[in-house]
Amino acid sequence: MQQTTAVIVFARAPVAGRTKTRLIPELGPERAAELYRCFLLDTLDSLRHLPADLIVAAAEPGDAALLRAVLEGPDRAGRITVQAGPDLGERILSAVGQTLSQGYRAALVIGTDSPDLPAGVIAGALDLVASHDLVLGPCSDGGYYLIGLRGAMPRLFEDVEWSSDRVLSGTLERAEELGLATALLETWEDVDTADDLRRLRERLARQDAAGDPIVCPRTWQYLRDLPDQLAATPPPSRARVIIVIPALNEEQSIGRVIQAIPEELAAQVVVVDNGSTDATAQIARAHGARVVAEPRRGYGAACLAGIAAAGQPEVIAFLDADFSDDPGKLRELVELILAGRADLVIGSRMLGERERGALPLHSLLGNWLAGLILTHLYRQPTTDLGPFRAIRRSALDRLQMQDRGFGWTMEMQAKAARLKLRVMEIPVPYRKRIGRSKITGSLKASVRAAAIILWTAFRLLRWRPVPTMSPPLGKSPDA
Repeated sequence: MQQTTAVIVFARAPVAGRTKTRLIPELGPERAAELYRCFLLDTLDSLRHLPADLIVAAAEPGDAALLRAVLEGPDRAGRITVQAGPDLGERILSAVGQTLSQGYRAALVIGTDSPDLPAGVIAGALDLVASHDLVLGPCSDGGYYLIGLRGAMPRLFEDVEWSSDRVLSGTLERAEELGLATALLETWEDVDTADDLRRLRERLARQDAAGDPIVCPRTWQYLRDLPDQLAATPPPSRARVIIVIPALNEEQSIGRVIQAIPEELAAQVVVVDNGSTDATAQIARAHGARVVAEPRRGYGAACLAGIAAAGQPEVIAFLDADFSDDPGKLRELVELILAGRADLVIGSRMLGERERGALPLHSLLGNWLAGLILTHLYRQPTTDLGPFRAIRRSALDRLQMQDRGFGWTMEMQAKAARLKLRVMEIPVPYRKRIGRSKITGSLKASVRAAAIILWTAFRLLRWRPVPTMSPPLGKSPDA
């Protein structure tokens, strides 16, 4: 019986030398092709029980016959078609248009590079595409692992820069121009490079060690038995410290911030571009940072994307991109955690020296009130909700962070209090930021932010952690 929605899986035949070519230097052509075969079969198996018809779209005409043999009969894929078009956008539109012409109300297109993506995420996309024109599943590298459409929409991909970190943001901009009702899924990570593969293997190893179900068993079996060439270079996710810097139009300051971070402190600096329209991302890359795109505006959304990209270091530190904080003080925040004295360390602007005019009066009052609530309602003595902070990665997982806006810092401190984590404050200097603040720069924005922060504080009084079946990866699961 035909379902109302079809899931189209873009796939290649797992032929040595033609699939996962960016992994060939580490794995060799045969192993890279076998790994892709595992990706493909695990992806299709995870989709079989969803309320949607499954279609495999082969990349080339010659791939169709090979895929039929690999897929071991019709039970795994409802039918096999062939992609048509000169670029990815044309191929997506062609596949969706052909599917809708057969009577389906909507279609989802996904790839095979995210084998550990839970089927529940796809099920959520099926629900959303029933009421939205466009559904996107963002990747941490600025692309997307899923697109859902209720129409062909031939103008959707005009001027989209394929194979760049602007694919997602460019598609969202075009969707806004077209007036499309758009929904975004959780951020996930696809596997293109050796570092991506290392992070996938680490995620699956943690799940296996915890006794959690593995959603991609073939992939895990293959990676578990793979020789140690992947471990020859220590992956970034094994680093002790990762620095996450949310940034929105900070081209004047981002380079100075990155340069001022103690070189020996962090193995990697992750700059989360929160929809900048200036050269923030390019400057950050030029200074050696890894740039992650998160076009959904919001401080919390940017932090969640940074967490997803950070992997599993021992400590994650957060630093603003406006150069108002002294990056050199990161060493003190981090060392308190590495020494086992704290789980969360906050750089307090109230305890340190502030440059005159760095914080306007309304910000000082709002911060004082928030600290009062934490001190008296949560029994956590607090002087500041400042964004300059460091937290043990295992403690951050327990917090199950969700806020995507101004309530992020309050959520972290309130939940830390509920879990009785060891929280410390240290004095840090604070200077006038470079550029104009998105919050303290206007009274209206400050009042709005304060209202959200206070509402978050009262809402979380009844919070209890929810048991999870798999490691929380920033509750925007990682890329």
